[in-house]
Amino acid sequence: MTQTMGAVYTKIKLTNAIDEALISRGLLAPSLLRTCEFDALVDTGSTYLVISP
Repeated sequence: MTQTMGAVYTKIKLTNAIDEALISRGLLAPSLLRTCEFDALVDTGSTYLVISP
């Protein structure tokens, strides 16, 4: 019996933290919040998440 491994993906949504702080203080309209949503490959053996700029 042969076992194969597959790739695991999940949807990730990144949000600009400075925008969130400005919105919470009423200095930025919520419609201007910058976000990015995409499918990312999951490393099931990892302990930390690193996202390059």
